[in-house]
Amino acid sequence: HVWATFVVGRVSSGAGVGVISTLIPMYLSECSPKWIRGAVVTGYQWAITIGILLANVINNASQHRDDHSAWRIPIAIQFVWAFILSAGMFYLPESPRWLIKKGRDAQAAAALSRLTSLPKDDPEVEAELADIRAALQEEKERGEGSYLDCFRPSHNKILLRTLTGIFIQAWQQLTGINF
Repeated sequence: HVWATFVVGRVSSGAGVGVISTLIPMYLSECSPKWIRGAVVTGYQWAITIGILLANVINNASQHRDDHSAWRIPIAIQFVWAFILSAGMFYLPESPRWLIKKGRDAQAAAALSRLTSLPKDDPEVEAELADIRAALQEEKERGEGSYLDCFRPSHNKILLRTLTGIFIQAWQQLTGINF
């Protein structure tokens, strides 16, 4: 009975971590200005590592309690953070790139305006929207790609970028903080 609970918990938490490890960096890179995109996504991974460290500090601080609070305190703190993050998601705009891809240009301009704190008709906002449109057009012209393309050397250093992301996550895991 205990092992079944453990396995189900590990599978569901693993699936959750897998989904957010894909979606959050993608959203951050679509919504961040190009000059700080890499730093924003790297900062996200760094924040995860700090969160794991804090979780372990809390676990160690509550582990010698003689009642159920030894495990209830860490779980309760997780729910507090989950609530804060879940509530915060309602205030995030859609990705301007996604909105343009769906043909909702006015909403894309509004989302980008909100993300950059600039008016919708600002030249920087219009230039960024034009860049997004051009990138989407180029993607459409190139056709479909595969995950294998992430591991092929190319002029835009996609292999280097892929390996950088993989190694940042791997090194975060290998620090032992989340053991």
